[in-house]
Amino acid sequence: TVLSILLSLASVLGLASAVYGPTALLGPLGVSALAPSDGLFWGVPLLASSLILGLGVDYNIFLLTRIIEFRQRGYSDIDAIVLGLAKTGPIITAGGMIMIVAFGSLLLSSLMVLNQFGLLLSLAVVLDTFVIRTVFVPTMMVTFRRCMLWPRSMPPIIFRINKQGKY
Repeated sequence: TVLSILLSLASVLGLASAVYGPTALLGPLGVSALAPSDGLFWGVPLLASSLILGLGVDYNIFLLTRIIEFRQRGYSDIDAIVLGLAKTGPIITAGGMIMIVAFGSLLLSSLMVLNQFGLLLSLAVVLDTFVIRTVFVPTMMVTFRRCMLWPRSMPPIIFRINKQGKY
């Protein structure tokens, strides 16, 4: 959980620094909202970090609750991860798309602070929805599956999914 949130924060702040820093990446493309500026306004990373933290924790709780639920029903660790991701994936994606549209609309503002805030939050939602929760978290859970639910004790494995996706 902590690693996924730190990865999200570091990635978003790094990309925002690259976009709004002295060597702005997207300014030469003619996007006036992303033209070179004096850097990020000090309040934008501060406020965006708290929202990114809340988003990451919310998505982690949602995904991990489903995984634990399947593991308690008797599925193996890997099957529980796959089923949990399959059940929560569409909901997380739909929620992420709604937030991308909402936060992306801030890029249409003429105020640089709102542009920066919109970019940080939109990038965070895109990374969190499509990369971190769908790739990074399940990969880490499969890699460290022996300690993924520690200190809980789980019931013995009853069900396994075969290669055709059947129980």
